[in-house]
Amino acid sequence: MFMAGLLATASAQLPPQGGRMRALGPTATSSGTRPMSAVALVTWVTRYGSDGAQVLDLLVLWRGTPGWFSRGSGNGTSGGGSPGSFHSTIRYGGLKLQLEFQSQARVAQIQGRRVELHDDNVILVDGVDTADGPTVVGTLRVEPELPQTDNGFPRIEAVLQRSPEIASFLQCDARLPDARVQAFIDSICAQVLPR
Repeated sequence: MFMAGLLATASAQLPPQGGRMRALGPTATSSGTRPMSAVALVTWVTRYGSDGAQVLDLLVLWRGTPGWFSRGSGNGTSGGGSPGSFHSTIRYGGLKLQLEFQSQARVAQIQGRRVELHDDNVILVDGVDTADGPTVVGTLRVEPELPQTDNGFPRIEAVLQRSPEIASFLQCDARLPDARVQAFIDSICAQVLPR
C-alpha cells in the first residue's frame, strides 16, 4: 500500500502532469511538485526566456516526518496565475499546502504567511505534518540556471546539488520500513547528494 502510494505520488508529478506552462509575453513558466527524499517534497517555478533557456524563479522544500506525503489519497497539485504571479494548492498526505509567489516583488506566501525573498530563490519549510503546521525555517539562494532533459523539463536535482544546506535539509539518511520504497527514495537522493 505504501509503495503504491509513493509511486503514484511520484508518477503523478512527472512530465507532462507535473509541469505546466503558461504564456507570459515573450516568456513562459513551468511548475511542478514531486518527492525528493523520504521526508521532503519539492515544488518549483521556472521561467523560460525567448531563447528557450530556463531559469529557476522559486523552489520550495516541504519537509515532514518520513513518508508523510504518501499517506491518504487524492494527492496532487493545482495552480496557475498571471504574468508575474503564481499560486498553487498542494494536497499530499491528507494535508493542504498553499503557496503564492509574486516574482517581480520577490515575495511568497506559505500558508498565508509572507516570506520576503529579496535575492533568495529557495524556501525551506519544516513540520508540514505537525499539529502546529508548516514553519518557514529559512531561505537561501542557489544558482538559477537549469540544465534540461531531452523532453525539455528542468533537472531540478541539478539545482539541489548546488547547496549543502539543501542536501542536509532533505535528510536523505531518513529511513522507511519498506525496503522497495527506500530503494526508490535512495535513487532520487543519489541524484542530489554530493559525489
